[in-house]
Amino acid sequence: MACEIKTALVTGASSGIGEAFACELAKKGSHLIVAARSHDKLEKLAVELETAHNIKAVPIPIDLSAGDAPGKLEEEVKRRGPAG
Repeated sequence: MACEIKTALVTGASSGIGEAFACELAKKGSHLIVAARSHDKLEKLAVELETAHNIKAVPIPIDLSAGDAPGKLEEEVKRRGPAG
């Protein structure tokens, strides 16, 4: 069943619930922007999701607990995101 969400931003995507959520959205055909602190895990996840589900997955390594993180994430999404 196709998902109505064309592009989704998933935080905490390098493991746990965030990773599971990203996988489910990819299975339903959503393009993804995956964000978390771990660059290596994000890169690996993005490649796996793109290969398995024919979607675009953009990894953005970022520590969302940093005070300037929301602005930086917004800039990166606009610059690199599938919808940007």
